[in-house]
Amino acid sequence: MWRKESLSGGHAFRRVLRIGQRIRREGLTLYFQERHGPTRVGLMVAVTPRSAVTRNRVRRRLRSAARLVVPGVGWDVVIRADGSAAVRNFQDLVQEMACAVRKVGAAQ
Repeated sequence: MWRKESLSGGHAFRRVLRIGQRIRREGLTLYFQERHGPTRVGLMVAVTPRSAVTRNRVRRRLRSAARLVVPGVGWDVVIRADGSAAVRNFQDLVQEMACAVRKVGAAQ
């Protein structure tokens, strides 16, 4: 998602974590909350990959996967990645995210 469509405000971020629907997949936990307007995506990456380079690479991969999978209208989504997301390939991340989107009923 682009900067203007990112979920960055602390209040909105915590609201999605608190009351959003949670879907756990291997290496990822996705929180979904319905909303009116464009979809906003927020990312959380565990500190387990100690290197900042690795954490930033995981963030870039999650952001790219979200662009491919998450629908463009009607959701606030928080994607929380644990340490295993750093060693998974991109296609696996996309498949896990797509499965979570289908499960919550947010597919386009």
